[in-house]
Amino acid sequence: MSQQDIEWVGLRPRAVFGKGDETLIPRLERLISAKRYITIGKGDALVDVTCLGNFLDAVSCAIEAKADALHRFYNISNGDAQSFKTIVATYSNRNGKQLKHLKIPYLPVLIYARLIESVASLIPGKTWEPAITSYGLRQVTKTLRLDISGAKRYLGWSPRLSFVEGMEELD
Repeated sequence: MSQQDIEWVGLRPRAVFGKGDETLIPRLERLISAKRYITIGKGDALVDVTCLGNFLDAVSCAIEAKADALHRFYNISNGDAQSFKTIVATYSNRNGKQLKHLKIPYLPVLIYARLIESVASLIPGKTWEPAITSYGLRQVTKTLRLDISGAKRYLGWSPRLSFVEGMEELD
């Protein structure tokens, strides 16, 4: 049986968040205290994220995909990239409490990330992940927007929830 004999659709969601999230939300929590939230650098990098509801809608469309949509990969996101500062502020202030914004310069954080990665690489059989990595740092300090036009065109999918609506689903 060849790959062409199998009907498949690949979905590439970006930073899925929602109830039960064990990846994005815990990382946002680390940037928030009782009185402030932190961003690294300017905080103006545009970041695409995906509400769980939007991702599940895309999965449903992929399951029902027509023949011309098969054997392709599709980017999935909310389609409304937000600045990282806005993401953290919206998440931290979602209960109506306005927290103070604290900016940390990029370079010292990058140096720390590389140092902790180096140390972690020397520890055989380590079972922990560094709190910050240079890869993770790039994810929140460099703009990354996905083109979701393929999913719209071939799957007939469009995001129905905005970033803010997705945050409201967390409550």
